[in-house]
Amino acid sequence: MWHAQPTRLTLRFIRPPGAYAKRSEPDAIAQVDLRTDGTAFVHAAKTHPPLSAVEWRGLVRLLRSDWGVVRVEYERAEQLSAFDAGRV
Repeated sequence: MWHAQPTRLTLRFIRPPGAYAKRSEPDAIAQVDLRTDGTAFVHAAKTHPPLSAVEWRGLVRLLRSDWGVVRVEYERAEQLSAFDAGRV
């Protein structure tokens, strides 16, 4: 029997509320790899204008609530960083 497990998500952040229904361009796009250990690796993120810390925390909350993510990793300036998704 086959079992399908999503391993990559494409996330789009759109301001203001209601802009998604109008097919507005996203303010941010990120690719997220989901790993079996509950870790998500965020890569290929593009934002314009930059997102606030509150808006980034919203992404983490979505990953935690919808996908069971417990740890988020990302790379910035060639440095790997991570944080506990339960503390956001």
